Amino acid sequence: MSQERQSLIGTTYFFREVNLFQTALDIAKNNDISEIVSVGCSTGEEVYSLAYLAGRNNTLKFKGVDVDQRRIKTAQNGEYVFDTTNNTSPRWLVSMNIINELCSPIKSANNYRIDVPPDIRNRTQFSVHDMAKAPLPEPVQLIICANVLMHYWAFTNEDKSRSYALQRHLFKSLKPNGYLVTDRYSYEEYKEYVNPNLWLPQYDVLKEYPQQPLPTYFDLGMVLKRKDND
Repeated sequence: MSQERQSLIGTTYFFREVNLFQTALDIAKNNDISEIVSVGCSTGEEVYSLAYLAGRNNTLKFKGVDVDQRRIKTAQNGEYVFDTTNNTSPRWLVSMNIINELCSPIKSANNYRIDVPPDIRNRTQFSVHDMAKAPLPEPVQLIICANVLMHYWAFTNEDKSRSYALQRHLFKSLKPNGYLVTDRYSYEEYKEYVNPNLWLPQYDVLKEYPQQPLPTYFDLGMVLKRKDND
């Protein structure tokens, strides 16, 4: 595959990781955090999903960064058309139910169209940034990084220095005691690559939110906290 693993894949759709999104929103609410940054946001569906789930009257701001200029352009446009017939997985069907409830899609025979409304778009911002090369220009309190770390770690093989460099940039992108919400697969499958000098695992989302009425085929996530000396 290469060319930096096809710019780290870019697969996404609305409400793909709804448990992770809700966890990030709960952390923001409980810690008076005013902004969530999505690292590896691809074409923006993840960022807009967060904004929709937060509610139309919420003042929380959302930023998305990605290495690919074309994806960022799509995100900034906020216009999406997608086929509704080819994916019949239970996970996709749950996402479609949320889309129908929150997004007012324009429906045709085989497609849905979502035009993100101004009140949602005005709370979002997108920019090109490569976290593998540098931290964010300004540190934040909360980052969500779903289905991204696995692609960095999967081709590091035994070279942990590459993974550690990425983690240092994520670490420096967070304010002291900041939170990194990531997918459980990345954490469990590549646990050996997690730098213990940087992160304090906070909780497994499945254990923290067992009451959430979502089936286990959703990635239930991990929350890591920036490790700072008190």
